[in-house]
Amino acid sequence: MGHQAFAHAGLAELVPGIIHRIRDAIRAPYHLGDRVVRVDVSIGSAECVPGATVQQLLQEADISMYRAKAAGKNAAARPAA
Repeated sequence: MGHQAFAHAGLAELVPGIIHRIRDAIRAPYHLGDRVVRVDVSIGSAECVPGATVQQLLQEADISMYRAKAAGKNAAARPAA
């Protein structure tokens, strides 16, 4: 499965909870016939600051996602401070 970068626009205090709910929803068990499978996900977020372009926002989210992947399975990362 390819990667998806999820970008949010502000409301930084809500992001960890939103990411947690997204991760839980994706990791819910899927029943495929007689098998049960789970999907791991790496999530990176970005903060939309005034003047930022869409390209910059997506690039920051992508960098955060790769930091999450480096942290291990089922991880999330926010932009570096």
